[in-house]
Amino acid sequence: MKLYNFTNHDQSEYAEVFNCFGFNEITAPLHPDIDVTWTEEEIEDLVNVIIRDSGMLNNSCVHVLIQGMTNVCYYMLKRLSLQSYPSVRAYYVKTERIRDENNKFIFKPVALAEYLL
Repeated sequence: MKLYNFTNHDQSEYAEVFNCFGFNEITAPLHPDIDVTWTEEEIEDLVNVIIRDSGMLNNSCVHVLIQGMTNVCYYMLKRLSLQSYPSVRAYYVKTERIRDENNKFIFKPVALAEYLL
């Protein structure tokens, strides 16, 4: 089962976590880098292009990991909720925060939680 990665980061190092939830493929990061000069309309248009170009619209069952900039994630969730997919699931990662030897946080994924669409 494919998980579309609408985050800013490569998630391959957490493959075993996603495998526990039945995902054997996760895409490269799809969350765009946004310039502060962009309008909300430009950002929403870009999200729509990413959805179209990713192939999500060609699947009857879509699973998307969504985390990143709040407005960008909102446009993704908005678009997914407006689609007439037989099955759409949107997730975010629940993490455990651990401090490393330099007292910086390391975020360890422990579960997937589902957004309500």
